[in-house]
Amino acid sequence: MKTVLTALVLVAACCGPLTATLRAQESPPSVSELRRENEQLRQRIDELEAQLTKSQESINQLLEQVRELTARVAELQRLLEQRPASPSGSDGGDSAAETEATAPTLAELPASEPFVAPEGLLAFVRKSYAENFGDVSVPFDSSEVRGRYLRDLEGWANSLRRTQRGQIEWLIEVRNVVSSESPMVVEYRVLDRETRLPYSERLFAMQVPARFERRLREADTQTWLLRGVAGIDVNINRDRESMGFFDVTPFIGPYVEFGFNLNVNALLAVPAPEPAEPEANPDDAGTDGGSNADQNGS
Repeated sequence: MKTVLTALVLVAACCGPLTATLRAQESPPSVSELRRENEQLRQRIDELEAQLTKSQESINQLLEQVRELTARVAELQRLLEQRPASPSGSDGGDSAAETEATAPTLAELPASEPFVAPEGLLAFVRKSYAENFGDVSVPFDSSEVRGRYLRDLEGWANSLRRTQRGQIEWLIEVRNVVSSESPMVVEYRVLDRETRLPYSERLFAMQVPARFERRLREADTQTWLLRGVAGIDVNINRDRESMGFFDVTPFIGPYVEFGFNLNVNALLAVPAPEPAEPEANPDDAGTDGGSNADQNGS
């Protein structure tokens, strides 16, 4: 009997600390522990939201590139359809004369007038970049060199955004309607006022102000006189080190892309020019032409 009592005392002595430990483990966390866990969760939420925002920006950029490439494909298809058919019996190859005859004719871009068209602004930005940074190659020699370049790049970009704004009066040709719903988005190119030739085959996107949307939808012309204010707005893109295969957003240099903003104040429809009268045939001289001359002089 004494032996049994002794065993029970030993069991109680052993189980006492174990029971206390289990009770301690089951006790609720302290306020400081809850606050620490809450802060960790908040930080994780902030990180996930930042990642989501960055992913959404990348998706928007890709969608914009898809829209621009789709419009470019449609433009190339239109140019191909306008090409004359190959002569019967030819091997389908293009002669030098045919290539020259069907190549798009472009207007000459005035070097001293950057605000004449987006192409002028692009040329101005590229010249300014070359003057300030020269020929920059990547990868950089060190993270310090890269960081210094990015700081200088930000300062240069901010200076352009602050100083390079001007009044514009562009003759534009609307080539594609990217979105017909409000807000309406169209793609256009600027034409030379005298020759009505484009300065390049590149198309630029514009969100049409709401007050002009109905006018664009109902008009039977693609040519418009656009008045407003344009400003250079280069974009710092730290993910783009080179031009890449598709130069949809014009590449300026490592980490920098061309861009501009546009405030439209007026958008006026421009009728198509009157067709040129056919030139007189020299073989007709002295017949009908001579008769008309006599009548006019009588």
